[in-house]
Amino acid sequence: MTTTFRLQPGELNESFLEKLRAMFRDRELEVVVHETDEETEADYPFDNPAQAKFLEQEIRHVENGGEMVRVTLDDLRSTAR
Repeated sequence: MTTTFRLQPGELNESFLEKLRAMFRDRELEVVVHETDEETEADYPFDNPAQAKFLEQEIRHVENGGEMVRVTLDDLRSTAR
């Protein structure tokens, strides 16, 4: 599974790490960090209110112990309509 987070350096805090732990539990992770280019809708779905709502609901679901749900780009696009 691949997940992309786009954030500012100041957002790399304990709260962010706890969210990662909740999302990935006991799986081994590989962390790659790079600077971002200009934002695009495809790169940053939180710019779209419908997509942001959907993603925030899924994050809360996982944080509350729910199972991880695999979401494709097509799934996100369908929530934006």
